[in-house]
Amino acid sequence: MTTTWQTQNRRSAAIRETLERLERSRDGELPWEQVPAARDVFGTQSELLRALQQIWFTRLTAALDQAMEYGGTDPLETAQMAWYELAWRFAGLRRVLDRHRDHAAVSPGRTQEHRMLAISAGLARFDEPAVVAAARGRQLVSAHRAESRSTGWFGLLRGLRSARSVA
Repeated sequence: MTTTWQTQNRRSAAIRETLERLERSRDGELPWEQVPAARDVFGTQSELLRALQQIWFTRLTAALDQAMEYGGTDPLETAQMAWYELAWRFAGLRRVLDRHRDHAAVSPGRTQEHRMLAISAGLARFDEPAVVAAARGRQLVSAHRAESRSTGWFGLLRGLRSARSVA
């Protein structure tokens, strides 16, 4: 086995162990001290966070692709529900990424995640600046925070539909 394959296998094993711990605890804590293999393979918490963000992005891309192919007729609802289902299925991973959302290793990936959501939902176009599209996608995934408000997240969805007609 070549060194590259050995490195990839060690990296995959460390990620699997980290993800298993995240899904068991679901506390939003990065298990840096609890997963020695992650420390050995990634070297820094930033590198581990970057890898976790990439895993989330890859899973989200697949979920959006499947949802758009087989989902409902409303791309806004389909994209949002794909994100929420993934966040529910992998709550431990989502919580860690949310807790570290402003970290330099996570922030660029979140921007791309939000941009992709906005484009999938029909709220943005590929030719729009990434920050504009990302802002629309951020609204899409933050709708659950509006539940406590009087309009609830359905009200926010109605607002997003209005924004889509402007886009």
